[in-house]
Amino acid sequence: MQRLASLHDKLSVRFHLLYAHRKQLSSTPPVFALEHDFSAEELDDLRDAVRRGVGTGLRQGHRESWLPFIVYAAEIGYEYAGAEYWPSFQDVTPGWQSSDRQWLRDRFVHFRNTYGGAEPGGTFAEVFNIIAWPIAHSVLPTYLQRHLAQLLHDFRGSLKSDFLQAPEELGRLLARAASGYPERFRVFCENTSLVGHVAAALLTGENEESPYLSGATLERIVESLSQEQQAGSWLRSARQSATLVRGALPNENKGVTQARADSPSRRLSLEPKLFLRKRGRWEAVAELPNLSSLANDIADAHSQLRNSRGKANGGANPVPRSALLHSGQEILLSSWPQPDKPFLQLQRGTNELNNLLAESCRVTSGPWWIFRQQGLGLALEVKGKFVRPGHDYILVGTPDIEAPELACCTAVDLDVQSALAYRLSVPSELSEGEEASLKAAGIPVVSHVSIRPIGIVASNWDGEGAAEWLAGEPAIIAIRSDLCPSACRVTVGDTSYDMPWREAEAELLFVLERIEVGIHTAEITLLGDSGRELASGLLRITIRNPEVRSEEASMGEGIRLTAIPNRPSMTELWTEAASLFVDGPAKSRAQLKAALLTDTGEALWDILKSITLPFTERQWRDLAQSFRQDRKFLEAYEFAEASRISVERGGLGFAALTAERDFRPLQWRVQRSKSGEVRAALVDRTDGSATTLEFSPADAPLEVQSLDGANVVVPSRGGLAIAKTQHTTEAVILPPDPNATLGLGEVDVQLGLGERTVAETLRLAEGIRRWHLADTPVDLFAQYAHDRVLSKLDLELAGLIGGNRWGELERQVAVCDDPADYVDDLQKAVGHTHQHAVLAKTIAYNLYNWTSPGELVMGFHQTVTPHLQSLRDFPTASRFLLTLASKPEQVPDWSSPELEEMLGRVLQSRFLYRVARFAVLGTRIFADPEDVGGAI
Repeated sequence: MQRLASLHDKLSVRFHLLYAHRKQLSSTPPVFALEHDFSAEELDDLRDAVRRGVGTGLRQGHRESWLPFIVYAAEIGYEYAGAEYWPSFQDVTPGWQSSDRQWLRDRFVHFRNTYGGAEPGGTFAEVFNIIAWPIAHSVLPTYLQRHLAQLLHDFRGSLKSDFLQAPEELGRLLARAASGYPERFRVFCENTSLVGHVAAALLTGENEESPYLSGATLERIVESLSQEQQAGSWLRSARQSATLVRGALPNENKGVTQARADSPSRRLSLEPKLFLRKRGRWEAVAELPNLSSLANDIADAHSQLRNSRGKANGGANPVPRSALLHSGQEILLSSWPQPDKPFLQLQRGTNELNNLLAESCRVTSGPWWIFRQQGLGLALEVKGKFVRPGHDYILVGTPDIEAPELACCTAVDLDVQSALAYRLSVPSELSEGEEASLKAAGIPVVSHVSIRPIGIVASNWDGEGAAEWLAGEPAIIAIRSDLCPSACRVTVGDTSYDMPWREAEAELLFVLERIEVGIHTAEITLLGDSGRELASGLLRITIRNPEVRSEEASMGEGIRLTAIPNRPSMTELWTEAASLFVDGPAKSRAQLKAALLTDTGEALWDILKSITLPFTERQWRDLAQSFRQDRKFLEAYEFAEASRISVERGGLGFAALTAERDFRPLQWRVQRSKSGEVRAALVDRTDGSATTLEFSPADAPLEVQSLDGANVVVPSRGGLAIAKTQHTTEAVILPPDPNATLGLGEVDVQLGLGERTVAETLRLAEGIRRWHLADTPVDLFAQYAHDRVLSKLDLELAGLIGGNRWGELERQVAVCDDPADYVDDLQKAVGHTHQHAVLAKTIAYNLYNWTSPGELVMGFHQTVTPHLQSLRDFPTASRFLLTLASKPEQVPDWSSPELEEMLGRVLQSRFLYRVARFAVLGTRIFADPEDVGGAI
């Protein structure tokens, strides 16, 4: 007890000093229990004293010396791996009682009030209202350190000096930028104050003190991050960028003229890259930008880019989901883009995001698009819109533009509508007449001055007048001239720099630093002795945010592993909610390794497969399904916290993807015995909150039974288990016993529905909602049971509201080979009056046009509203009908009493439901399921 008292006094002095120091700062950064700064020996002594105190029963004297317990709990939190905190705590603390958890939380609250301690926040603190405290005071648990290092690396292009002085704002921006990261890390980032202060501390320059974390604590975290090569590299890169935005100059650029470009950019650097490719005829291709950095500006941008396809102005095909979260996505142009229209839009994008894309993701304007030939079959756009003597170009223009009347300009075939192309071979020596003809056509000629990037930093250079750099890196530029200038003037925005040109030097080097993300134009003017302009040129400078990488890859990237959607969760990866594509040299062999991992990275299951590249999405789904039939895989999956897919071929490359289990305060684990018996156990990590358990059998899906315990023997038919607390719900489909099911025969689902009433319809809709709570099961038998129950419930709802004849017709559609054969039957069954037939015909005519949820909502509203006399008092009637027809699981959440009133009127005029259902089924039949599957 005396040891605890002595440790308590020492820690009290330490934390009081920290608090006093931080109160002098404007934002009063929080104090963390991990900032005890004890040596390893002192920390071991503290652990021993705490364990002895707990082992003797935590008497009142022990409880008065409470600071060692706070530090002890924070140290365990530092090693927290995202699974179960209290089992780990109790394993190393013999004698600890669950009843003492609340006392520990109260001590953390007292620490906050006495020493300015950190306070947890966000969803994690709501769900885990006790363990959130030691986790918050561990500053940055080891399992989250890699994610934060990558986030800082990805965000480094958006860093500004103001952010480094305002941790609260930095935390909010980082939380927004983390939208594409695993759910557990996103939940951690909801505590924006904590994230901002930790990030600001980590971005402190080397050998500098941070006002936000003690030196020993910061060093400990940095050292932990540096143990992994990739994480250490990410952190070093982010720190270098932070040093640059603070105003320090890089040592490697000494001796080169320095200049700053503080002027704002014209717009974000999201432009596509146009190029021409010759395959018999010339083709036009657009390489689309990586838009992942938009998450820094728009809160839900990542979700929209992840789940929505895109439309490119002139594109031959839609842009696949998630493709805009990677660089290198190319799209073939079937017609020339119209510069006055948005080049890129998302089919399910919000107005805010699509407006930003319309402004920032644009092709250059005409009348000519100039492409410099790089060799046989390739020509890159010259965004500076000029030509140089001695080079070959392809000119592209609209049909109404006349080509230069020069012998060196001849027509070529371009496989693009609304455009013509010409080959322009510019002579090495241009006559005045030739130069005048080019100038008259709007094609300037640049000579006497050459501007180019040098060094290894430029990430892209078109060979003429446009270069790209990553944000935070200096732009080193060389200017060469065959004249004899005495000075060079560089103008960026409103700022000009005059630099002397040394005699007998043919080249001048200078570096532009601290350039904002975006597009800039550097005007270069060569001056003579009297200040007379000798020559001039332009360099178009693009500063891009670093690409957000979702997968690991070796240098060279001979193999590319892409996930659709981007950064899938572990559940998405192993169900058909996600797919993988592996690209590489055609017909080459590679090794694919799949593994299920514990929270510490230990493999619970792994397998090695030989594949042939490219490995398609369909091949991945077939392979994943074969794994899901493996009993060892299923057993390991229940206990795994992450999954890792890697692809490797010696001498070619390596790529890997890690998918984590979603944030799950409650988790059902399913296990099978050798005899086939299925049991389900609930893992409850919610600090002992009141948890209710329910079960619905697969053969009686509307029945709700209460469960007494967290261990369930699953009936032979399987069913739905739901666990609920105040803040969270977890549902799982419990698989049937396949051996017993075979003996029982085909299941007869009993719903026990009564008459066609509002109450009975809502009871059925609530049942559908409950069965939709569960994710698609990984177990194939469970997936079959889930699909069958949902299908049965949907068909019953269709018959209950739409009538027996309509319900029978939908059952036929559900089992037919080609649903398109039943479109006419569905149209005729919508209604019996002439008015109904006309409306059904109008909808049938539009089925091909309503190819996205937005188009369906708008088109249906405009078409059906004049016919909604019985619902004219409800402005949202058309949307309600579509929701009822397409996503009935959302109906119980509709506002009441409006819900009951509208539903009652629909039951009186069943034609209204049938017309909405026809619109939904018809668009699903004729349109791409990926487009129609979005929320209505």
